[in-house]
Amino acid sequence: MTRRCKCCGDAAAWFGAADFAKSSANPTVVPGSSGGWSVDYFRCPSCGFLFSDFLDAWSPERLQREIYNDEYLRVDPEFAGERPERTAHLLDQLFAAHKTTIRILDYGGGTGALVSRLRDRGFVDVHSLDPFHGDAAPVVGRFDVIVCVEVFEHLARPDAVLAAANDLMKDEGVLIFSTQVQPYDIVQCGTAWWYLAPRNGHVSLHTLRSLQLLAQRHGLSFGSFNQNLHMAWRRLPAFAAHLAVYAQPGAPSVPGLPGDRSVDDSATRDAEAARAEPILTLLRSMIPTGGVAIEANAGIGALALPLAHALGDRATVVAYEPAFDAFRSLAAAVARSGAPNVAIRRAALGDRWGSTWLPPAGETSACIRPVQGDDTPARVRVETIDGLDLTHLDLIRLDADGLEAPALEGALGTVRRLRPALHIANRRRERSPDLIRPLQDLGYRLWWHIASADRPGGASAHLFCLPSERAVTGIDLPAVTGPQAWWS
Repeated sequence: MTRRCKCCGDAAAWFGAADFAKSSANPTVVPGSSGGWSVDYFRCPSCGFLFSDFLDAWSPERLQREIYNDEYLRVDPEFAGERPERTAHLLDQLFAAHKTTIRILDYGGGTGALVSRLRDRGFVDVHSLDPFHGDAAPVVGRFDVIVCVEVFEHLARPDAVLAAANDLMKDEGVLIFSTQVQPYDIVQCGTAWWYLAPRNGHVSLHTLRSLQLLAQRHGLSFGSFNQNLHMAWRRLPAFAAHLAVYAQPGAPSVPGLPGDRSVDDSATRDAEAARAEPILTLLRSMIPTGGVAIEANAGIGALALPLAHALGDRATVVAYEPAFDAFRSLAAAVARSGAPNVAIRRAALGDRWGSTWLPPAGETSACIRPVQGDDTPARVRVETIDGLDLTHLDLIRLDADGLEAPALEGALGTVRRLRPALHIANRRRERSPDLIRPLQDLGYRLWWHIASADRPGGASAHLFCLPSERAVTGIDLPAVTGPQAWWS
């Protein structure tokens, strides 16, 4: 079974099928598990373009009914707030000196949220056009900058935006757009890749080669800042000349720009695995096969995935990760592993349900902190373990960059009721009593677990905690004597 490639015309072979319910927010849906449609994808051997023709014949009304409906924010929670805020921050970085002189068009921007945020930042001449959501009203004139955020992957006709840019962009103008290109191991990932998401309407998934071919077809030059952010232009305008160095093959990523997936390189994975190993060794010996574990701030899965493997297929590991880039890397790692027993949630754990600010720019760890200085924050969901109303739990692992105490407070009801083991990072002496006291009050025995490979720069402390009624032997760790005790 083949299809003609929509980018280069070559014969594209069948790549695999995905359940229509699979979304970027829930990338682990197994084909056929929802009882819905099965969506076939094809991949071109020449340009690498990966696509489905499943939506090609759908009318705008059906697309609105089946995909871009009231449930869309559940499958793309960044659409309404976080993504427009990130993009506005990006344009502010790139063109701060030209806010009053350049005309900007947000093409395919949905609700107009980006336009509102740009105006709040001082951009004067900004407009929105979204023919994909029924907004076909014409805009007047041509534009210096056209912004197109997370649209290319939705296009049944993959060059539709570039065709529009030819008409709407000035000869000396620039199109800045985002779409995630395929990872190097896309063949191994298969249809489990998190960005291959029919429920989101993701039917056109590119390589740098396929994007370059489309740009050339329309007489445009093409360059990429990183795996997610790209640009196209006919003649690069003077106000954007500083971008040329980043839009060349092999150029460095622009620091702090959305899409810089530095957390997913092999060096980072190796470092994370080395830090997780002493923790994994301890937990593997103390948690029963088939157990249930929760990990806060799971990062790229260096502990969650091997722990899930060690506990067996009947186990469940729930991995929480609030940071934008780390969660994507976590989703990709889970997809690559094929682990059926790892559930991932993009959220933080705290003492109450709600939301908090997470600075996205340059953050590769899940460091939630108050907004400071010039941070451009993003909202992230906060959940409590108590709010999950669990009936069985064997392990809570908390490493929340100094916010372990609120996460523990939101779990104390579950700890009292289900008596799980706990492994808690405890790097700050002034906050240590807030971790030790409530657990000792609940009848737990605590030991210091010093993991020398935990962080660069030397050893750091963790608390290993077991209910006093549990009979254990072979724990060769120093005991915690009281709330004011410290390990060094």
